[in-house]
Amino acid sequence: MANPVKSGNNGSGWLIGFAAVVSVVVGIGIYGMSGSMSGPAPDALMAVKPAAESVAASTTAASIASTAATTAPAATTAAAATEATMEAPVAEFPVADLLVPGPLPEIVIGQASAPITIVEYASTTCPHCAEFHKTVLPGLKSKYIDTGKVRLVYREFARDNLDAAVYMLARCLEPSKYMTFIGVMFEKQEVWAFADGDPLPRLLDFAKQAGFTDETFKTCLSDQKLLENLMSVRTRAVDSFKVNSTPSVFVNGVRFQGNTLPELEQLLAKLGAN
Repeated sequence: MANPVKSGNNGSGWLIGFAAVVSVVVGIGIYGMSGSMSGPAPDALMAVKPAAESVAASTTAASIASTAATTAPAATTAAAATEATMEAPVAEFPVADLLVPGPLPEIVIGQASAPITIVEYASTTCPHCAEFHKTVLPGLKSKYIDTGKVRLVYREFARDNLDAAVYMLARCLEPSKYMTFIGVMFEKQEVWAFADGDPLPRLLDFAKQAGFTDETFKTCLSDQKLLENLMSVRTRAVDSFKVNSTPSVFVNGVRFQGNTLPELEQLLAKLGAN
């Protein structure tokens, strides 16, 4: 499952002015986003029968032969199907194209030498993105990223004003603190994103835990150039890679269609990650 991108939000017009003045930031609201987000043939049996049982033996042998004849093709078909499913899937987009950097420094987890690269476009106000980071990323990191098999490139896909604000704050932090902050925001998403009332004070509380003051909080959210760069990342995702829901995950250019770690591991296995 993934959260679909709301139609009409592909441009930056819906956010123009959001970071230009602090008063606009104070009026942050959340746009409504609905969730869309195979046996081998039996061995031949041989038996010597007395003459009195020859008819029965003949009938039994015929039955076995018939069973073997019908089962063998099925077994062959099943084996072929299994082999086909293990073939490496075809990339939807060249990895080289996906890895062309945008206007913001890339957020990368893992070794540059990893043979498999995952590119994830995510939204901090997307429940399915939060679920991915809480249930899939920990296992992915321990089994594949930390062992040098996979690296993850994380990219922002701001779906709404509040989402953009979170990403702006993350970008205003030291790069080493980026994923920690985003991880906390995913873990506590229901607290700051979907509770009743104005979300701004709750967002400020989380920002202060990360080291912001009232002044640096306002200064960060007034950075129009940063906002424009975030929107550029989103626009390129939509126009170049047909991203229309979040999270959108590409594994060596192959679009991941599942939701769980086992499903992702199946795809990784097909691409050679053992």
